[in-house]
Amino acid sequence: MLSRIGNLFRLQYDYSDNPSDYYRAIGLFILSWINVVLYAGWVYLVAWPALTEGTEDSQIVVFALVGGLALLALSFFALQTGRLYSAVWAYVVLLGAAVVPPVLSQFNSEPLSLATPVLLLLPVVAAGLLLPRRHQITVTIATLALIVLRALLQTQSPETLEIIPEEAARWDAIFLGVATGLTFLLLFLFSGYAERVLSASRHDLAVLRGVNAYASAVAASRSEQALMILTLDYIRDRLEYRSAQLFLLDEEGALMRRVQSGLGAREVGAGMIVSEVDREIVAAAARSNEPLIVTHRDENSSHLIPPARSAISVAVRSENRVFGILNVHSIRPRFSPDEKAALVDLASQFAVMLAQQREFDNLQRALRDQAEARALTARPQRTPALTAPGRIVGFDFYPGDSGPVLTPMSDLPPYIAAALEQLEPFIEARGDVQHIHVPIRFRGETLGAMTFTLPRNQPIGDRQMALIRTVSDRLAQALENMWLFEQTQAQAFRERKATEVANMLIGATDVRSVLERAAETFNEALGAVSTRITLQPNPGEDRVPRARGELT
Repeated sequence: MLSRIGNLFRLQYDYSDNPSDYYRAIGLFILSWINVVLYAGWVYLVAWPALTEGTEDSQIVVFALVGGLALLALSFFALQTGRLYSAVWAYVVLLGAAVVPPVLSQFNSEPLSLATPVLLLLPVVAAGLLLPRRHQITVTIATLALIVLRALLQTQSPETLEIIPEEAARWDAIFLGVATGLTFLLLFLFSGYAERVLSASRHDLAVLRGVNAYASAVAASRSEQALMILTLDYIRDRLEYRSAQLFLLDEEGALMRRVQSGLGAREVGAGMIVSEVDREIVAAAARSNEPLIVTHRDENSSHLIPPARSAISVAVRSENRVFGILNVHSIRPRFSPDEKAALVDLASQFAVMLAQQREFDNLQRALRDQAEARALTARPQRTPALTAPGRIVGFDFYPGDSGPVLTPMSDLPPYIAAALEQLEPFIEARGDVQHIHVPIRFRGETLGAMTFTLPRNQPIGDRQMALIRTVSDRLAQALENMWLFEQTQAQAFRERKATEVANMLIGATDVRSVLERAAETFNEALGAVSTRITLQPNPGEDRVPRARGELT
């Protein structure tokens, strides 16, 4: 209920498509409520006493009472529903109807009031400010016809009238004050709207020109952060908006960072201070294909950054991927259609440049990683690996003129042994060099260790350590795969040999031949110097071998 009452005091229809209509609608909305107050005062001071006393002008008063209320309601309803032209006509007719009672009432007993000429000018002034020229002529002719009608009626009254200025002073002052006040309001509200429309048009043109020059203005950016800061500063300084900020989203659409203009402030992750209203607006703008506008009259006006009176949120979208939301605040009460289109175009350009910048940054990062990897392999390295329980095999790696040179290790230095016992890489400085010891682990098991030797003055950052861990993980996976392959080959070789021996033994015809062939095969398969095979006697017989096979 309260919200419906509150809607009566707000202009419901959005006239932003036409700046001229917007300013006329705002002025007419203000005048409508002023006329409601004046109408209530007229009813209390004039209409009600005339109806209760039963004067000769009661019929005219009733006509003015009903007609005035109907025209006032019609004008207000048309204005709230977007029928501005009908609302203007209803208001002009209302001003004309307000002149009828003082012009036509008691024409045979009272002269025209001093305020009547001023009241007659009100519909003419309103038509001149709000209606096209041809309609101004119509209103002027109707006003002149009313004056002629009064003159004709007055000629029908030959009686002598007595004028007492003291008695008419109060009403003359009231009507003159009302007429002068309404004339001032009409001129004040509508005479300058052409300049406001022209100013808004110049602003829109400047925004369009600025958006066209945006790409060349930020082309000098060399990083994603620089691109964002240059874009926000450009919107604030070149396009002359109050402030601008970026809400960046991750691939899942969750808010992860906010970048603001001015000092280039950046808020990340849990450190962001973002109100619930801002989060709702960001989520709504990300889902919508249209810009989301908030004004100082809306319920979520807390989103505005003072002294801004309106804000627009545009999705930064490229190839169905929403990178974030561009949020622009203005001291103007509204964004025109040209402004919205221009800012949408700017957001699209920014999205393309942001995607390209991220690809470029990824390429640069990959090139740096490759350069760091080459720098690491350009110095002597020591890489031992555990290849069997209790057995350690390692190599020293040196870059040679014709390619890398691997030299088998002849010892196990203490720091290598320490690296084998560690779970994480660690750095050890020794003299003018520093050693990076990295365990090679796979599924919780230590397979070996690597040691990189670098100059002591060369810094080792998080990126280098991440690269080293990646190399260690890849090496562990490669070693595991190699060992699995070797085990598979060995198992296949054993199975093949066993099959061959079985087939050969099955073809023998006597025990001695079987024993001789078995001994020969074992010598070949195992590399033995000699093989002896002894057969136990059958149960119940003497414990003397029945046959013996021996091959040396």
